[in-house]
Amino acid sequence: MNKQLQAMISLLEDPEKTVYEAVQQELMDVDPLLIPELETAWENADTLLQQDRLEKVISHLRFRKVANRIKNWNESELPSFLDGWIILSQIQYPDLEPKDVEIQIQQIVTDAWLEMNESLTSLEKTTILNHILFELYHFDLNVANFGAPQNCFINDILSSRKGNPSTLTLFYCLVARKLNLPIYHLNLKRVLFLGYYDPEMSKEAFGTTSSPILFYINPANKGAIIGHKEMDYYLSRQQIEMGSDIIMDDRFCLKGLIESMQDAYRAAGDEEKVKQLDVLKEIITT
Repeated sequence: MNKQLQAMISLLEDPEKTVYEAVQQELMDVDPLLIPELETAWENADTLLQQDRLEKVISHLRFRKVANRIKNWNESELPSFLDGWIILSQIQYPDLEPKDVEIQIQQIVTDAWLEMNESLTSLEKTTILNHILFELYHFDLNVANFGAPQNCFINDILSSRKGNPSTLTLFYCLVARKLNLPIYHLNLKRVLFLGYYDPEMSKEAFGTTSSPILFYINPANKGAIIGHKEMDYYLSRQQIEMGSDIIMDDRFCLKGLIESMQDAYRAAGDEEKVKQLDVLKEIITT
C-alpha cells in the first residue's frame, strides 16, 4: 500500500469531525482499482471505528464501479441483457464472477438444446423449454419469501432456483433467446407475459390483421401457454391496450429489473440501495 493512502486511512480515526470527513471524501474519489488495498486495510484495522468509516468508503467505490460498468453497458451498440443483469447483481455481490453465471446458464441451454430439433413446432419447442426449466431444474416462485432482494440477483436465482414473477419472466426470456427462440418480453403494463414472435405464422393462423405474437407464455405459472382469445379477454378485463410497439428492448427490461430490485430493497428497509439504483436507472436510456 502506498504511503499516501496509508496516511489517509490512519486519519479516519481523527477525533476532529472535519478532518476525518474530509479524508473520507478524498478516499471516496480514489480509483476503484484501489478497492483491494482498502479491503486489506479494513481487515487489519485497529479499531471498529476505522473499520466502519472504511466500510463506507469501500461501499461507495464499489457502487461507482457498478455505475461505470452500467454506463459502458448502456453505451454499447447491442448490450447483452445477461451482462447487464450480472452487473446489477454486483451491487449486492461485488465479487460475482460473470463466467460462473455463464457456465450455469449454458448448462441449462445445452440440456434444452439436446431435446430440440428443427422439425419441432414453435409450441413443441416451448413445451420442451418449460419441461427443462420447471420440471428438470425446478425453477419456481419464492412463495416463502416473495419480496426478498435475493429474488432479483442472477446468481441467487441460479443457486436457489427461486425468483419473483418479474425475474422468472426475465430469466425464461434469457434462456429462450440463447436457444434462438423468438421469445420476447412484452410492453404491456402490469402484465408479465412473454410473446413468441412469429408474424408470418401468426398471420397464417389468425389473419392478416392479427398480432405478430403467435402465442403468449406465463413463466410465473410454469410457462403456461396462452392463446390469442384468452389473452384478448384478459387484457380487456385489465383495461390494457396492445400497441404496435409490443416488444420491449433489453434496456427497458433492465430498467424493469432495477425497479423490481428497488421494491425488494424498500421492503427490506435499505433506502441507501434504493437511491443507488435510482442513479443506475437514470444512466440507462431506452
